[in-house]
Amino acid sequence: MSGFVEKGIIRVHNHVGPDIWLMQIELPRIAKEAKPGQFVHVKVNDPRYILRRPISIAGTDAGRGIVEIIYRIVGKGTEAMSHLKVGDTLDCLGPLGTSFDMNRDHIVGIGGGVGIAPILFMARASREGQMTVVIGGRNKEEVFW
Repeated sequence: MSGFVEKGIIRVHNHVGPDIWLMQIELPRIAKEAKPGQFVHVKVNDPRYILRRPISIAGTDAGRGIVEIIYRIVGKGTEAMSHLKVGDTLDCLGPLGTSFDMNRDHIVGIGGGVGIAPILFMARASREGQMTVVIGGRNKEEVFW
């Protein structure tokens, strides 16, 4: 699958850690198709930033058409994203990338900071007892999950 462009309304946009934000976007087609390990390319609503930002999908709620992402402010583009408000529209391309193989008896997911996003999605999709998760961060504020 090569993904598709979908514009969605931001439903949740919360500051969850040092320069770390969680956003839920109403993207029904992407939410229906996305699998753990995939990402979306987000277009910032500012003509100064023409390139899309690749951001891992942290989870979906296909029934509500919601895609959840977690991102860190690392440059001017993600800084501009952090100023978006609930109700704003965001242009996304996805789902993209190769998904994780969930056909295993036991999975170990290891990550830290915003690197936990695909692990969170995988943990939500796993069977009970199928996954062990180890997370870390630079400090206790980065361990927000």
